[in-house]
Amino acid sequence: MDLDEILIEEVRNRPLLYDLGHRDYKNLKKKNYAWKEVAAHTKMGELECKRKWKSLRDSYKRGKKIEQNASGRGAEIPRKTWKYMEAISFLDNVKNSRRTIDSLNEEEEYIKESEVLEIENMDSANLSMSTSESSQSISVSDARRQMKKDNDKFQKFLDLAGASISETCGAFVCQAQKQHTTALHFSTLAAKIVEAGLPPYVVNQIEAKVSALVFGEINKFYSANDK
Repeated sequence: MDLDEILIEEVRNRPLLYDLGHRDYKNLKKKNYAWKEVAAHTKMGELECKRKWKSLRDSYKRGKKIEQNASGRGAEIPRKTWKYMEAISFLDNVKNSRRTIDSLNEEEEYIKESEVLEIENMDSANLSMSTSESSQSISVSDARRQMKKDNDKFQKFLDLAGASISETCGAFVCQAQKQHTTALHFSTLAAKIVEAGLPPYVVNQIEAKVSALVFGEINKFYSANDK
C-alpha cells in the first residue's frame, strides 16, 4: 500500500471524520484525537493529513460526478477511472442528505479544524520561543553574577598584591635610608678632614685608624656569628 492508501484506510476506520450522521461528527475534541491517530499511523503531520484527505475526497467526488453524468446521458462510462475510486467508495454508504448544504458545512468544519490546529502549533512555537528567551535571560543573569564574582576576586587579589608591594617597598626604602645615613656620615667625616687642612701623613694615619676600626668591628661581628 502506498501512503495515500494507508491514509484512506486510516480515515475509513474512523467514521466520525467523514460521516455527517455520526454522533461524534461535531465533537472537535474527539475528531482532533482521531486525526492525531491518523497522523501517527501515516507518519505525517495532522494538518497535512487533513489537506491530503480533502484532496482525495474531492477527487473521488469529481470521479463520481463524471460517472453519474455519463450514466445520465446514456454515454459509456470511461474505462480508465481514478485509482482510488474503489478504496474511497465507502463514502457512498454514509449520510448524504441535503448534500450541498452538508458539503458546505463539512468544508467549514475542515477550515475550523485546520485553523485550530494552526493556532495550536503557533501557541506551541510561541511557548517554545518564550521558554528559549527565558532560558537566555537566566543565562545572561548567571553570566552577570559570575562576572561580578570574578571581578570581586580580582579586586581582592589586587588589594593583597598592593599591600604586599607596599610592605616590600617600605622595607627597601628603610634599608636604603640606613645605607644612605652611614654613607652620609663617612662623607661628612671626609669633608671635615679636608676642611681641617691636615698634612698628608696625618690624613693617612686617620684613614688607617678608621679602616682598622671598621674592619675590626666587621671581623668581630662575623666571628661572633660563626660560633
